[in-house]
Amino acid sequence: MGADDRQQITNTDTDPFRWVCELTIHAANGTVWAGTGWLAAPNLVVTAGHCVYMQNQGGWATHVEIRPARNGTYAPLEFTSTLALSVAGWVNDQDPASDYGALVLANNYAAQVPGYYGYATLADSEISREIVNVVGYPIDKAKGTMWGHARMLSSATPDELIYLNDTYGGMSGCPVVKWDGEDFQVVGIHNYGDLAGNRATRITVEVFRNIQAWTQIVD
Repeated sequence: MGADDRQQITNTDTDPFRWVCELTIHAANGTVWAGTGWLAAPNLVVTAGHCVYMQNQGGWATHVEIRPARNGTYAPLEFTSTLALSVAGWVNDQDPASDYGALVLANNYAAQVPGYYGYATLADSEISREIVNVVGYPIDKAKGTMWGHARMLSSATPDELIYLNDTYGGMSGCPVVKWDGEDFQVVGIHNYGDLAGNRATRITVEVFRNIQAWTQIVD
């Protein structure tokens, strides 16, 4: 989006950045991919659907390595998940608005989780012209470093959010955070980059309920 205005996050051990996770995704065909996720509960990392189900790479990821708060060579925690979730709109139809999913953490991992984001379904009037922060792990920067960019939301459709925050590959699945300096609310799940505007699946009532239901699944 013009000049690259992303800023490196070096205090990854502080709220809310320590709830952002670097993902190393092992696809069913043996290839390895990069992505980002965010902790939504002690046992759940939310991400893009195409980070867990890759139709052109054999379908469901076999396993995903999860590193919350990574900062280069510093990785305070590392989890592995073998239980990936998504919705029919993505798995069956590859609908961009349904491009979201999650990874379930086993109980012994969940006990180590350093906290997690709140997430919300907000009306257009509550999100219009608000500043949103998009934070993740882009592959064009030094490996394992976290980068973010805050900017006013451009527009919202019933199912998606559109913004001009700078992003790059590897940031798929990162949280789109409405941040007033005190409270942090995830309002979208970043999944696409486009010169006309980067996009996220909006946390609608349906998305909210699915995330809530996924937090009840035990691996």
